[in-house]
Amino acid sequence: MATGPPHPTDALRIRVHGEDMVPAASAATAAAAEALGLAVDDADRLGRAVDVTCRQALAAGFDDPATAELDVEVRTGAAGVAVRISDEGLPFTLRTESDVAARVAAATTGADDVPLVEHVRVDRRDEGTSIELQVRPDPSVLDHLAAADAVGTDPVDDDADVTCRELRQEDCESLARCVWRVYRYTYVADYLYHPARVWSLVEQGWLRSWVALDASGEVVGHIGLILDEPNTRVADASLALTDPRYRHHRVMEQLGGLMYAAVADLALVGTFAEAVTAHTITQRGMVESGGVETGILLGFIPATMSYRGILEDLGGNRQSAVLGYHAVRPAPPRRVALPERYADELRGVYERGALDRTEIAPAPAAAGATTTLHLDIDRPRRLTTIVVDTAGDDVVDLVDRHRRELCAAGMELVCAELPLGDPGAAAAVDGLVERGFFYGGVIPELRDGDVLRLQYLDVDVDPTVLHLYSDEAERLLAYTLADRA
Repeated sequence: MATGPPHPTDALRIRVHGEDMVPAASAATAAAAEALGLAVDDADRLGRAVDVTCRQALAAGFDDPATAELDVEVRTGAAGVAVRISDEGLPFTLRTESDVAARVAAATTGADDVPLVEHVRVDRRDEGTSIELQVRPDPSVLDHLAAADAVGTDPVDDDADVTCRELRQEDCESLARCVWRVYRYTYVADYLYHPARVWSLVEQGWLRSWVALDASGEVVGHIGLILDEPNTRVADASLALTDPRYRHHRVMEQLGGLMYAAVADLALVGTFAEAVTAHTITQRGMVESGGVETGILLGFIPATMSYRGILEDLGGNRQSAVLGYHAVRPAPPRRVALPERYADELRGVYERGALDRTEIAPAPAAAGATTTLHLDIDRPRRLTTIVVDTAGDDVVDLVDRHRRELCAAGMELVCAELPLGDPGAAAAVDGLVERGFFYGGVIPELRDGDVLRLQYLDVDVDPTVLHLYSDEAERLLAYTLADRA
């Protein structure tokens, strides 16, 4: 049985001794990135990002940047090319932590006004800071999409058959054309437009993928599992899409059945999905396959993502999603601290999902206990997730200060993920709600236990444009809106 994806592969590792050696590290990074397939201009921009980030890390973490040390690693993995910069200095200050993504974006934005670095992850530790810069795929290498619109979007005959099977390498260009027909170049998982990258993810074990084919062998539907952490217990099953011509042909039902039959070969206890609300197709597939809806994520999808033939003009609103969990096999018993505010709601999720949970009382962290967390900053989506690993007595202030800095830097949605196995995290919920966070949902078994997702919206979202499949989703929307009020 598969145990999850491999760790990212280190292509180059450099120890930087002092600020004077930063230009050498920048040049070496650019050379390595070019060797890994980046265009020369993009490799140079990545080198500039490393220069900016190294100098910022040295200035923030050390009294004397001239004698300080840090490590620079050029890596390949599920995110494609990435650079990790690690030091053992003081953890970043909040302002520096929140500002690093903006500085990197400014250093790597090209003539297309799009930053090269797609995601920035800042991991704040007691012994220092780790920053990962993930490179955006090159959108100019899209010649294989030229024929994507030739077939149009008119519905096919009702009796048109499809064949469903696991993705093969020869399907990857056709998959890219299918994604284009559905979203143009607006899909948030934009690596699906790049055949070589998709197949690399499959070969490395980060992605399991299934496709629906028409009579000519063209891809007309897709569903996939993202395995984004080694030894993960739950996979993200959000990569579901159907060619506009084949809507209402139950393509997703067939693909979902194939996927859930195959996941028995993986070391998973379940999957989770963030099903779009511009239509109900993926919600229906999630519910009818046995999934449990656990929350409504308001404004989770950027306003830039459009759907061919379905609400292509959403009036500039961020779009929402239904969070769901699908059990593949029984999850292990867990002890969970349920925040009083959401205790009944979470008990309902556990009952519907047949999850064995024993409740323990929330309890504030001991005085002086340290909060550990990291940020996943997604600038294109204007979305940041603050992942709390352990909750100290400063967790409310720390998360809220991050939230304020991030919103000031242009983030429109900030999520906070709290481990329900930590009594201190549960005790912090009321304080976070007072600062403007509200219920998002729960993902069982996400990180060696259940995770409560809270959300903070810094923009308006119109809840009347949501298309919801089930009565339970309608109830969850009302619950979420009331909690936000």
